[in-house]
Amino acid sequence: MFAANSVAEAWTYQTRGYLSTKVTSYTEGKERNMGQLSKAQLEQITDFQSNLSSLIQLRWTSSSLDFDLSKKSKSSKKENFSVYLGENYLKYKSENWVAQLGYQEVVWGEAFGFNYADIINPKDLKQTFFSDTPESRLPLLLANIKTFFSIGDLSGSFQLLYSPEPSFSKTLPIDVYVGNLFPDQTLSLIKEKNPNIFETSEVGGKFSASYNGLDLGFFTYSYLDREPTYSLLSANINSLTINETHNRIRSSGFSFAKTLSDYVLRSDVVYTQDKTYNYILNSQLKNFSTNSLNSLISLDSPTYNNFSGVLVFAISSLSSNMPN
Repeated sequence: MFAANSVAEAWTYQTRGYLSTKVTSYTEGKERNMGQLSKAQLEQITDFQSNLSSLIQLRWTSSSLDFDLSKKSKSSKKENFSVYLGENYLKYKSENWVAQLGYQEVVWGEAFGFNYADIINPKDLKQTFFSDTPESRLPLLLANIKTFFSIGDLSGSFQLLYSPEPSFSKTLPIDVYVGNLFPDQTLSLIKEKNPNIFETSEVGGKFSASYNGLDLGFFTYSYLDREPTYSLLSANINSLTINETHNRIRSSGFSFAKTLSDYVLRSDVVYTQDKTYNYILNSQLKNFSTNSLNSLISLDSPTYNNFSGVLVFAISSLSSNMPN
């Protein structure tokens, strides 16, 4: 016991958290004009040794958005209020490599605004109008290993990701997408559950290099689509039942950032294979599979009197398309 206590006394702790509440006013006529989003987070970082640490995080979210927008389908309590684990992982680092095991957030890409390369973590897409992207990101169970190298002025890293437990983004109510097409019928959505651990897996990696003010990254990731595809399961005069599925896709691409005097030029290019999209044909809900290409280039300005700016050009295209 004395030995254990002496070791524990060498551990260092850092505890922090926040609580925030945001409100919005709907421009359309609704039973309730005001909507709200409340969030809280509590975390503790423990340094066991100089090269071994852990992060334990708890998150709490309360939102009226799902209830406010669900006119034809029922909103569950789980969609409006949730308490869940945030980032919870064990981290080991040495001079040449670092490893993290547990629930974590991994962000790829260099660009701001439209971060097309931010493909690893699912997101709470219902918070679009309330929060920035980092606040809506949901942790994913990952084995995350990164090794570093340096050759003269050239430095970089290799990163390998493996997830044994894919998870999906939280989306807006199905009413938002197809509610107006079926004015006389109620809607029921059967959501696809997250796979059990080791039932299926995701894997990918990234190579990064930096030389003379130029940062380059090349990446690929095979995963279950975070966003759902919808299909009609059954229908009658009074109700419709819609099924949700998530197909396997692969995203590959590159990113770069280059300093130009006091400016920074950035770009992300992401090519996704076998992504499925919904479309409407004669009031029927259908889907098709295609490849997508998302590209972005941006320029960051230097700071002047506490102000700075960014100019962004982004374009998205599909290898094949449907009229509707």
